[in-house]
Amino acid sequence: MPLHPDARALIGEPRPKPNDWDVADVRAAEFKSIPLGGQPVAVASVEDLEIPGHPELSITHYAPLDRDQGTGIIWFPGGGFVCPPTAYDRSMRRLCQKSKRDVFLAHYRLAPEYPFPAQFEDAPVLFQHALQYATGKSPTEALLHVGGDSSGGNIAAALALHANRDAKKHIASVSLVYPMLDATCCQPSYQTYAEGYGFTARKSEWYFRQWIAQSEVRNPRASPYWAEDLSSFGRCFVASAECDPLRDEAEAFAGRLIAAGNDCRVKRYDGMIHGFFQMPGVLEGGEVLIADLARYLERGAVE
Repeated sequence: MPLHPDARALIGEPRPKPNDWDVADVRAAEFKSIPLGGQPVAVASVEDLEIPGHPELSITHYAPLDRDQGTGIIWFPGGGFVCPPTAYDRSMRRLCQKSKRDVFLAHYRLAPEYPFPAQFEDAPVLFQHALQYATGKSPTEALLHVGGDSSGGNIAAALALHANRDAKKHIASVSLVYPMLDATCCQPSYQTYAEGYGFTARKSEWYFRQWIAQSEVRNPRASPYWAEDLSSFGRCFVASAECDPLRDEAEAFAGRLIAAGNDCRVKRYDGMIHGFFQMPGVLEGGEVLIADLARYLERGAVE
């Protein structure tokens, strides 16, 4: 399917080349994405939670108006390991409203100030704090879903793969939205959709360079795609965007998860571009994806 007309309209003018990029400018540009999320929908409350002993970390808790008592979800946002979740509020509100569940947006340390493995180390701390907040101070049989998009999908996948046995039993499922799983940046879609579709192959490569040394690109803690044993990953949903340099690694990873015996649901969103999860205000596919995530949290299935 060709690029969706609404997505084509968003792409606009050619972007600066990587040598012209500056971390501060890339972070500031995130503010331009906020309107793409549409009008903020109502939730019961939004609360920022500090994590004792970890001043660099925090969680934003979205509480639903009409709670269905279902298991909540912690979401690791994208941003290439570099950008804070400036433009995530509206998607988080929609996910909270659609799913009728608590949503916990994770704020982890950012590269290049905190390169790998900082985010890998932050993930279990953030997960445990959200779990305790959602279920009480001493959870025993408590569960929490885990999700993430783009670089946040990398962090969510690494958490599911490498969590210790005690933490893993509390992960209800994992949702990965166009995840950055392969720091080698060598999948065929890196050539097919290298330029002209918003997020470029060179931008992805630039993000990885801010975060990880070349010697670590096949380290499965940084590149979950290269993990040898996926048999204990668990229930998951993998969403890919058709016109995205990251498409092939997401779909190949999902195929390996299925081959390893995991209950994995996979869906490609035709005509969509990287980042459409944050664009429900202008791309219908964003709304469809959020509805699918809510459905998966409820029933373990997507349409």
